[in-house]
Amino acid sequence: MDTLIIFVTFNPGSYIDYLNKNINLILNNSEHTQVIVIDNSTDRAGIMELIDNYKYSKRFNYILNEVNNGPGSGFNQGIRYAITNQYKYCYLVDQDSLIDVESLESLIIFANTSNIDFSFLSSKVLCEKNLTELYYFRANFNKNMSIFFSKKKNYKEKYFKVNAAGYTGLFLDLDTIKRNNIFINEDLFIAFDDYDFTYRLSKVNEGYVVTDSYITHPNKRLKYNSYFGQFILNYLRQIPFSEDFRKLKSSRNYMYLIDEYGSQKSKFIKLNLIIYLFKYIDRDVYNRADNLKKTVTLMRSINI
Repeated sequence: MDTLIIFVTFNPGSYIDYLNKNINLILNNSEHTQVIVIDNSTDRAGIMELIDNYKYSKRFNYILNEVNNGPGSGFNQGIRYAITNQYKYCYLVDQDSLIDVESLESLIIFANTSNIDFSFLSSKVLCEKNLTELYYFRANFNKNMSIFFSKKKNYKEKYFKVNAAGYTGLFLDLDTIKRNNIFINEDLFIAFDDYDFTYRLSKVNEGYVVTDSYITHPNKRLKYNSYFGQFILNYLRQIPFSEDFRKLKSSRNYMYLIDEYGSQKSKFIKLNLIIYLFKYIDRDVYNRADNLKKTVTLMRSINI
């Protein structure tokens, strides 16, 4: 087997049907691949039924975790399993995505025949309903750690470079990961953990989107997909406008990326000046941002 397909699940609900379709498609059509499901669910009813469907297949494996440590932790488990069992590549898939076997095969062919050194390849991500490109799943950071999504014109090429990518449809070169000991930072838990991981990988070898390959996702096109919208957002991503768990993690983790990889200019503007301005705009938002900033300082001191 050359490629391990890794699914990480958490209380998938109706997306059990997606998982079943994906696994069935892989096992019946793609001979050089194997599947592993890493389950972080607190509700096991649906996932156990799915596992029973495939438990006698030699190309299907699963790990049931007692604690949910986030999607990154689950994908790390799958990546380490792949390395231990001497796979060459692995392909990460979110529980709410639908894959295409030919698209997966096109990534494997590209990896084996293109003579391009890469740390990761990625499928383009399409909106499930209308098959339009969801550009924000594939992106590039600049030196200020501002994020700019892949552009429409990029998808006219056979492949193009990116230095950040979301998990779903991510195809990894395991030799690069093993030699450089680059794994997902589980302390980030959720939001920007995938961008952090692929950004670090891109510093070793380039990352690419292969446009012949696609994966679908139920998300819709974002309203800030324009360059202007992205520019504004890049100066507000670190501001926690609400106490929603995921949004707090997103703000904190973006602060972490700026502090870890950004220029001095970006640190001054995004982590000091803009946060300070909210002291006079919205004191509650300022207090949340200031607390997150202190958390980031603590996280980095522990990691160092």
